[in-house]
Amino acid sequence: MGKERLDSKGRVLYPGESERKDGGYAYRYYDVDGVRRAVYSNRLTEDDPLLPGKKDGPYLRELEARIQQHLAMGHNPPPKQNYTLDEVWHQFLKLKCDISEDTLVSYIYLYNKHVRPKFGNRPVDSIRYSDLKTFFIELLKNGYKVTTLNNISIFLHPTFEFAVREGYILVNPSKGLIKEFNKRKDWAPEKQRALTIEEQNAFLEFVGSSYRYRHWMPMITTFLGTGMRLGELIGLTWNDVDFAKGRISVNHTLQYKTSLDGKTRFYISSPKSRAGNREIPMLKDVKDALLGLYERREDFSAAAQTSIDGYTDFVFRDINGNVISPARINYALKKITCEYNGLEQEKASKEEREPKRLPDITVHHFRHTFATRFCENESNIKVIQKILGHANIETTMHVYAEATGGKQKEAMAALEGKFRIK
Repeated sequence: MGKERLDSKGRVLYPGESERKDGGYAYRYYDVDGVRRAVYSNRLTEDDPLLPGKKDGPYLRELEARIQQHLAMGHNPPPKQNYTLDEVWHQFLKLKCDISEDTLVSYIYLYNKHVRPKFGNRPVDSIRYSDLKTFFIELLKNGYKVTTLNNISIFLHPTFEFAVREGYILVNPSKGLIKEFNKRKDWAPEKQRALTIEEQNAFLEFVGSSYRYRHWMPMITTFLGTGMRLGELIGLTWNDVDFAKGRISVNHTLQYKTSLDGKTRFYISSPKSRAGNREIPMLKDVKDALLGLYERREDFSAAAQTSIDGYTDFVFRDINGNVISPARINYALKKITCEYNGLEQEKASKEEREPKRLPDITVHHFRHTFATRFCENESNIKVIQKILGHANIETTMHVYAEATGGKQKEAMAALEGKFRIK
């Protein structure tokens, strides 16, 4: 049996290990192709102090363990050790060609805001499941919703999966993580509910009779009568409206976000998916509302025409000719519902009854409300999918099941006495 080799601190060195003259350590091994390789570290174990003037990094025996894991699985360790998450993230983004620019911008924004400060400079193979779970719990404690966690997981999980495929790590530390948070009912994101018919009627009557707010009616009518997404509606141009054929063409979307050049601005992008390109037949009320706007389009001078990425002649503009931002629309809806609820509270007090308050309405309520009314009156799932622009039929099925759930009792009542069951 050979004599044990010791380092300058009297510790036994394992096979392949050696101490260097500068106080650091080396580990030599043969890869799966029989080629001699070596890795280096300033520390042998985790407890060793960092050498003066040296950068911190994994200790040698941590590197050895990773190498042996790779070799045991029959493949070589990655050629470069200690890829940081930032480096892997940038490699991942370069290959991400299957998403739209606005989605990519959202990914980058969330990564830079939440992930980069926490993990960006850490070696990707040092990030554990427990680190990510602690990170998500901290976000919840800081007031973020599970929706934010889901949005982060959408790009973080495939980033780690990319690292697995490239051989930088052996397992994905984010696997199954987000499912644990979605199990908690008290953490689950609140479902966007549709307005009831009573709420919808009360809202429309209030806005239509209000001198202050009735100029929003054409937009609200178009929202509620088409189910268009916000970006699709504010990006609508007169070229997309065919009065003769009675239809609206949805072929682009207007976004107001931080773009890839780092500036916050309006820009045109493709619809959310291929299914987003669609034609929506106009209901009479929608057609009348748009005709009213079309007849007044000359109120905006040519000098006030807004041009965004080559698109101009937008349907919905303010008195200065500018397109209307999402924040401005939601702010107006907040003012409307607050004023309505205040008046309803006063009226209910005088009549000695419970007030029938409106929920905090946002533009998302309109699409969901249209989908609900449509599903309540149409049973052809493929037609519903086409009008709503869903890429996945499962999404439509979920909306349909949710929208028609309240009609189950009516449907069963309609069966009463129709056939013999005893």
